[in-house]
Amino acid sequence: MKNILFDCERMKYNHTGLYHYCLHLGNALRSIADSQKESIGFFIKPTLKNLFINNDSWVEQHSIHKYILPPIKKFDIWHSTYQGTQYFPFHRRIKVVMTIHDLNFIYDLNKLEKRKKREFKKLQKK
Repeated sequence: MKNILFDCERMKYNHTGLYHYCLHLGNALRSIADSQKESIGFFIKPTLKNLFINNDSWVEQHSIHKYILPPIKKFDIWHSTYQGTQYFPFHRRIKVVMTIHDLNFIYDLNKLEKRKKREFKKLQKK
């Protein structure tokens, strides 16, 4: 069985596209998951955990986790829902699926080339 942790960090902004993306994708994954083959858990603020159907598996997300992630050893896959997240399992033995919503910063004429390169390197590291 594969245990998947779905990162819902961006749901802290409830009137945004990323909030609704996480909400609908998370519920869709829950509804189609084969309970014999996979388990979907959510990395989410405790106040939002009841937004997902049958949410019996979740990991509390707190701002300290930007620096030190909580124990995630029972999970096989981390699904990062936003490319710019500060909550990321660097140096962990876990496979990562990352959704990239856009790369607009590359084409932003108002940003310095040095900053664009730095942002791109951070993204590549992930």
